[in-house]
Amino acid sequence: MMRSLGWVVACLSLVLANRSFAAPDAGTPVHWSYSGEESPAHWGDIAAVCKTGQAQSPIGFNSRGAITKGPFPKLEIAWQPTVSAQAVDNGHTIQVNVPPGNFLSFGGTQYELKQFHFHSPSEHNVNGEHTAMEMHFVHASADGKTLVLGVLLKTGKANAGLDPIFSALPPPGGEPKPVQIALTSLLPKDHTHFAYVGSLTTPPCTEGVQWLVVVAQPQVSKAQVDAFHSRYPANARPTQAWHGRKISIAP
Repeated sequence: MMRSLGWVVACLSLVLANRSFAAPDAGTPVHWSYSGEESPAHWGDIAAVCKTGQAQSPIGFNSRGAITKGPFPKLEIAWQPTVSAQAVDNGHTIQVNVPPGNFLSFGGTQYELKQFHFHSPSEHNVNGEHTAMEMHFVHASADGKTLVLGVLLKTGKANAGLDPIFSALPPPGGEPKPVQIALTSLLPKDHTHFAYVGSLTTPPCTEGVQWLVVVAQPQVSKAQVDAFHSRYPANARPTQAWHGRKISIAP
């Protein structure tokens, strides 16, 4: 009897142990934030790579890093000049979902633009200096690779291309708001960029993301920045370590 009882207790302990370490259901939302107990300092509790990864983003670009010059993979941007898009407030940023048909080719791989969104202050920096905001244009290839084109926005004149978004923000909670976006106007004419391999800048911090961060910095007005800050006054992940990665600057 004692042996049977001991066997039951052992099995029960094993079951409880497995339950205590079980992963959440796939449909369970993972909560994270930019402050408090769900801030970037705690993202490693959600996904270990956020803390232990050796190729995390964002990073800073400066003269101390191993910035290389040439030969460069070819960059070609083939976006439609104007698109009918959907702006949403997803609880972490303002995101604009774009329709199919907008492509970027880099290094012989074609990627399709899926959405772009905003961070403030900028997540990447140059020589330690952050700008007011940063746009991330998220692309995906047919085989599931991710490329993000980053554009840093500095405070100055109003950005006409962003007016449809910041003059009337979408309602909180993810309800979409139709917007007409002059997509190509959001990029500077000079596409010279930093290139490196990093990660998503939000959980699960997945690595293997190809980053292109444009050197030129278009302007955005203080009023437009303030409009974004009315929802998200600070939604930028801190700069991550280089860990010896090669970074190039290419035309």
